[in-house]
Amino acid sequence: RRKTIMAKLGITKNASLRISHEVKNHPNLVDNKWLKGDKVFEIKDPSQRLITMIGAGFFNEPRYYDNSDSSEFTLSDQANEIISTAMAVAVSPNPRDLWVISRWAREELHIRTTPNVLVAIGCYVNETKQWARQYVPKIARRADEPIQILSAYLALFGKPLPNSLKRSLSDAMANFSEWQILRHASQEGHPNLKDLLSMIDRKKDWPISKELYEYIFNGVILDPEKTPVAAARRALATKGKEFDSEAKNLILKGSIPWEVVVSQFGSTKEVWEFMVKNNLLGYMALLRNLRNLEKMDIDAEARSIVRNKLISGAKESKQLPFRFVAARNNVSENWTASAIDLALEETLENVDELPGKTAVFVDVSGSMSAAISQRSSMSCIDVASALGAIIAKKSGAENVGLFPFAKTFKKLQFSSADSTMNIIGRIMNANVGHATYAHLPMQYITDKKEKYDRIILLSDMQCYSESNFYGLSASSALGEALKLYQHKVNPKVFFHSIDLHGYGNSKVDTKDKRVHLLGGWSENVFNLIRTFEGIEEGISVPTIEELRKRY
Repeated sequence: RRKTIMAKLGITKNASLRISHEVKNHPNLVDNKWLKGDKVFEIKDPSQRLITMIGAGFFNEPRYYDNSDSSEFTLSDQANEIISTAMAVAVSPNPRDLWVISRWAREELHIRTTPNVLVAIGCYVNETKQWARQYVPKIARRADEPIQILSAYLALFGKPLPNSLKRSLSDAMANFSEWQILRHASQEGHPNLKDLLSMIDRKKDWPISKELYEYIFNGVILDPEKTPVAAARRALATKGKEFDSEAKNLILKGSIPWEVVVSQFGSTKEVWEFMVKNNLLGYMALLRNLRNLEKMDIDAEARSIVRNKLISGAKESKQLPFRFVAARNNVSENWTASAIDLALEETLENVDELPGKTAVFVDVSGSMSAAISQRSSMSCIDVASALGAIIAKKSGAENVGLFPFAKTFKKLQFSSADSTMNIIGRIMNANVGHATYAHLPMQYITDKKEKYDRIILLSDMQCYSESNFYGLSASSALGEALKLYQHKVNPKVFFHSIDLHGYGNSKVDTKDKRVHLLGGWSENVFNLIRTFEGIEEGISVPTIEELRKRY
């Protein structure tokens, strides 16, 4: 059973022992001595370090230069560093930062697992327990997330459960509807929904009603009017494979999830058209099932509904930009491809306008080709290209220098007529080799005296050089190239370093007040840039100070 708990997060029993040891000893930051690259500038503030790491990868996924065992139940270097850094934040002079960063990552970066692991830590460490009930209901935004938080806690710390965890998870569960809770009621393994409800604080009709509790634990419908979703599910289960009007009415009455419908009635044209026309597919489900809709050759009405939903719902969809790239790679028909392209354009509305001129350095090197997940064919190059194209398109060709780089670099030319998806393709097809010489585009804009107000680096931060270029030290070429640009071209340039793989280090001097360190795969990371530059007040604002104000 314990192995099953830890398997949900990819954590071994040894990880639990390690975490307990680190909490007792108030850990310092992990020293990444094995990493590829130039001189590494240590990010001493654990809150700032966590910000650069938390959104730049799925939890417990291996990275290109990790040393961890790749077996199924091993705590990866990436996961270990996130947990260790979170512990450091929890026992720092600013322990509430752990909750602030967790909520920011969940609400603005749209990631789930990592914030839930941080919640488990926050409920364990004495210095952070006091804020659990304030933050947990705001971080656990889906009904399966309290289960994941419980999984993380049991895997890392075991029993007994502290009151901070039991009460805050009860608060979170009280926010969910019957449909939201039953959506995840059939989750296999342990802990599951029954385990959660057995372990957290409960009283009469709280956090769920007596009727819903009876259905979950005993399968009994006490009052169909009080549990309409459960009643509809029970009735639908007796229908077998017959997809008639009665089955359709029950599906609508119970808002039955699309996976259940397809499993029971089959992946047919009639089933998919019914679900599309009755709005039974959420945005992510729609995006991921476009290939199925193509294969079923759905009718013109259903196609129109799909297109309109993809485009009109994109801005509020909270999809990471690379999800649109993944969907585009999976479709083959014009009606789906064009809808995805237009949907991606709509997401630009989420990005703040950046005044002045911007240079964007996009890392397309060999290390960036690593898959973002063991279950995905998408790579960090896809992530970087999508983000680079978004900021380039948003700011406009006349205001942006776009530089994909690896062993060499190119300055890409594009126009306002180019779509974001078109720019993404051109970045990915730049053909600039496999090394990671980030200093080369910096030297180019220095030699050409191209004056930019800001430089944005999108990279896994494994930048290096193998020989001297223009008299720069091979051990710290990017940092020295930035200093040279500041000296020769623009002493007031801002440098925004966006870590896309969570190694948690910097390639430029972190003591420079015009250097801004971030991490993440969402277009929302760009919205902290304007705040940092202090456009309104004329002063730069450290990232964590801004997040404290928001959350």
